[in-house]
Amino acid sequence: MRASAATLLIAALCAAAALAACKKAPPAPQPAALAPLPDVGEFLPPALDRPDYLGADACAECHRAIYDAWKRSPHGRSMAEASPDTVLADFSGPPASLPDGTVTVGHDGGGYFADIAPAHGPRERRKVDVVLASGRQHQLYVTRNDDGGLTLLPIVWSTTAKEWLPLSLYQAADLDPSSPNYFGAQDMTKGCVSCHLSQAYRHVTPDGVSSAYVDLSINCESCHGPGAEHVRRRRAGSTDEVYKDLAPLGSVEESRVCGGCHGFQLKRYVFPPADDGLPQTFVTSLLNPSLRPDGTQHLTSYQYPGHVLSAGFREKILHCKDCHAPHGLEARAKDGSSAVGALSNKQCTTCHEELVAPARITAHSHHSPATRCVDCHMAYSWIGDDDRRRQRTSDHSISVPHPAETVAFGTPNACTSCHDHEKQSPEWALQALRKWGAKNALGVRDWVETIALARKKAPAAAARLAKLLTDHDTVGYLKASALDLLDVLQPDPMLVPVLVPYTTDPDPYLRASAIRALDAYDPAGRERWRALGLADAHPYVRMETFTLVKDPASLTPRAIDRELSDVLESMSPPTDGLVHLITVRHKRGEPREALQLLDLLDRITLPREKERLHLQDVRARLQADLSKADGGAP
Repeated sequence: MRASAATLLIAALCAAAALAACKKAPPAPQPAALAPLPDVGEFLPPALDRPDYLGADACAECHRAIYDAWKRSPHGRSMAEASPDTVLADFSGPPASLPDGTVTVGHDGGGYFADIAPAHGPRERRKVDVVLASGRQHQLYVTRNDDGGLTLLPIVWSTTAKEWLPLSLYQAADLDPSSPNYFGAQDMTKGCVSCHLSQAYRHVTPDGVSSAYVDLSINCESCHGPGAEHVRRRRAGSTDEVYKDLAPLGSVEESRVCGGCHGFQLKRYVFPPADDGLPQTFVTSLLNPSLRPDGTQHLTSYQYPGHVLSAGFREKILHCKDCHAPHGLEARAKDGSSAVGALSNKQCTTCHEELVAPARITAHSHHSPATRCVDCHMAYSWIGDDDRRRQRTSDHSISVPHPAETVAFGTPNACTSCHDHEKQSPEWALQALRKWGAKNALGVRDWVETIALARKKAPAAAARLAKLLTDHDTVGYLKASALDLLDVLQPDPMLVPVLVPYTTDPDPYLRASAIRALDAYDPAGRERWRALGLADAHPYVRMETFTLVKDPASLTPRAIDRELSDVLESMSPPTDGLVHLITVRHKRGEPREALQLLDLLDRITLPREKERLHLQDVRARLQADLSKADGGAP
């Protein structure tokens, strides 16, 4: 389990103190004078340009039909205030039994509530303020804290099974307030809200700090960008356009617009649009165990990896909007016609015209015409391979079934997923495919095997990853995955020439991953690569490189100050970045500067975060070290 920021910070301070007590410490670096702390202004992160966003209602003035379609869509219903129109769960049923207690739900004239009775600890009542998720499979319920933060309640409503499920099926969520995983102490601003609502930001005033947002849903500006200037010009009668037309985007460019939320991001960064006006997307690679080696979702990682691994994407002929109406999100064909319900095959046959006739479908699929294209080529699998979660996701790589990969790596395949009720095995599926002469479905794909071997840290994995990186036909997402996986393998100096070209790649994700790998593979050149990363034009590369530096004394004052600026500009919230900087300053023997950073962290941190980070304990340790440095009492 990854240690929390609070644990790491306190551990760093304690370790420094212990070393000082056990042996004479080497001369500390001369303190680098801390530049004047930046004025964080009223909004964090400032890269969001909060005043430039107006919210979806401003768009309705001119785009009423689009606005109405969006309002009914899953995007328009991603989050909403709790009301009879938005709450889908049965709040009049029996208590929900959880592993560590019960939750009794109810509603009255004042709204909806949950009475929480842990097996150990006091009972409490929580009001349901907000609903999360449109309800296609689930709906979750949220309580709003005094500081504006949002916390998930410990139950989930399955809209398909019509039953309550424990939130602990999906994430740690204990009922007991004394537990480190107490649901009430968790802050959604580091998770769901980065995509389920729009333009989340931190409001900083002399009276305190609070969480806020522009729209409690996925609004127009989430895809189109800030609209204040566009609306100003339209209201003034100008036809000059500041918006980039998203309709003609190529598949790669479009994937950046959608992938920011439909791909799992390990860290919450907020960067201004790129030079082409489109969002900058940093999506987790196949190193992440939330994805299977074939790019399908093991946990809630969304559709981006599968899409960019599909043949249609590689050939630049398949776009998200070819299958999903961009505003209403209804299923549609590439020609724009409906593909809802019984028409679902049109999403495929508009291009694959040879399969329109039922007889051709039967000959192609070896199933009845009632079998849909997506049943075999976009098979559903259970999130977490756990049907108790009542949540399934479809394979957006649009591949043929690969039962041999199921045998080798445990990945799902359409044949046995669909015939699960018959308890059929992957070997049974392979036998049927051989009988049909489906040669493309019989083997194991080279890249899937490479990723699987690398995740198991097999001896041959590094050479296979290097082959992916030197193959011009490898898509960018697989290159990113290969670089990230090389970083966790035993370093091989022979691969340095393979990594070096990626340090100047146009993609900042690839540059950062290459520098991280070279930090281990090329010890002799380590300082060179770190210097290159710290001087990079993109803050993502600089921040990722900064975390590689294990000897804070080697950092220049400029690098430290620039990291502080990057963290405040681009991390949302900036908590973890500031914690790391405090640790760096302390390890450099600069408790005074560390305390200044702690003051800044304290000023822009929500009350619950201060408690979680034990800021009072951290302050006491830093003040004690400062007293020693100034010749005070030991």
